[in-house]
Amino acid sequence: MIVAMKNEDILERARTHIGAGELQQALELCLPLANEGNTEAIYLLAVVSHHAGLGEQAMNLYRESAKLLPKRADVFYNFGVFLRESDEVNGAVEAWMQAAKLNPNHWQASFNLGLALSDTGRDREALNAYEQCLRAAPGNVDATFNLGNAYFRLGRWEEACAAFEHVVAVRPDHGGALANLGLARMRRGDDAGAVAICRQAVARAPDDIVAHVNLGHTLLAAGDWLEGFQQLEWRWQVQTLPQALTNVARWDGQPLGGGHLVLFGEQGHGDVLQFVRFVQMAREQAAAGRVSVMCHTSLKDVVACVHGVDEVWALHEDPGAADACAPLMSLPDYLWTPENVVMPVPPYVAMPKPRPLVGEGLKVGLVWRGNPEHANDANRSCSLAALTPLFKAKGVQFHALQWGGMSDEEAELVAGRANVTDQGKTFDGFGEASEILAGLDVLITVDTAMAHLAGAMGIEMWVLLPKVSDWRWRGPEGFSPWYPAATLFQQGADEGDWSGAVARVASALAERL
Repeated sequence: MIVAMKNEDILERARTHIGAGELQQALELCLPLANEGNTEAIYLLAVVSHHAGLGEQAMNLYRESAKLLPKRADVFYNFGVFLRESDEVNGAVEAWMQAAKLNPNHWQASFNLGLALSDTGRDREALNAYEQCLRAAPGNVDATFNLGNAYFRLGRWEEACAAFEHVVAVRPDHGGALANLGLARMRRGDDAGAVAICRQAVARAPDDIVAHVNLGHTLLAAGDWLEGFQQLEWRWQVQTLPQALTNVARWDGQPLGGGHLVLFGEQGHGDVLQFVRFVQMAREQAAAGRVSVMCHTSLKDVVACVHGVDEVWALHEDPGAADACAPLMSLPDYLWTPENVVMPVPPYVAMPKPRPLVGEGLKVGLVWRGNPEHANDANRSCSLAALTPLFKAKGVQFHALQWGGMSDEEAELVAGRANVTDQGKTFDGFGEASEILAGLDVLITVDTAMAHLAGAMGIEMWVLLPKVSDWRWRGPEGFSPWYPAATLFQQGADEGDWSGAVARVASALAERL
């Protein structure tokens, strides 16, 4: 006698087939029930279609399942997985939010939600997702690591350190946590602790490129430039040369006998301006007959004014046949020895003819924000509103030099102030910017490429810095060894509070008048 199977038994067998990857068998069991309107069978067909790669069919079935089973966290979780795999990140976020809301103990939903939120730059929301994940799955190492990463991206260094330290305590071999803990310690100002943890990461994995590069950054912050630049060379295990230099040999510091040496920028505008100072030294050590520099297009006019440079090319251009090439930022490693650390001092960018500037009195430039894509821009940049105490100074004409000009909100903030002129919208390259800088008495700026340009020209500048500044601005208090014409005004104990630094700038401005 044949006994008909109950629907639940059929569905359970289908789930077993899905778990075993036997999709055809699961399909044959679910399809008749789905045609009868069985909601669970429709959902399982969505899962089968998902795993079978039937994207459009899976999408339709998941949508139908979400309507039919609106209180099932697993439905929304799997729908989110499908959407994320289909590059529908925003849809995945919505699905996982619903899954986590329906079942706060579904730690996988909260975990994936955190990842998706971080991927879309929503780290503050990601913190909540990871914390919910950890409430459901206490001690989850991956969630704790990702929580630390979110804190790091938000500039919450103490909390990032605590998260990474927890991971390292549980998993001493967790390379990512060791590497990121080193950087987090550096960002909170613990240079010795940062170097120590990065050395631990290198000892754990001597061939780990990220560990070596992070050690390089922490060593530079700690003032050990020689070893710092040596460690940074590990970046070339993964970085690639400009396309035109693919088949050109890397310069090893040896003489070229009058050959053609091509030096190139590989990072930001400020890095090019900082390290182009070494061109003449490289030319002499290489005994090069010709030196070309490849850089960002907007820097070409400025770099052409550097002593020792014969030709300047954009990074996408071809400098022609070359005997050797080298990254500008690698030159200290090639040129320095423990017995001979020579720092070419500014000015090394020739001063152009000053551009006439409107207004009477002391001419002061202002730059308050950098490239928003910079990893640490939230800490190094300030708002124009933070600088408004400066505008009370009498006998000063301020020239705003923000690239592209002020935003509408910023323009409204200074509307009606005759002593503030927006100059940034009038230039589209650093060559034009240098003409404006040449006409200033002093530049007040945050840590951005304009600071490096003014420093390279030897222009007096006052640099506003966060509580923990970048390694290039480290030195005796108020002094940068890279830019002697710079006076440094650093935040006090409260990170993110620019009021104290701006007040000191205002006092210096009053003394200057």
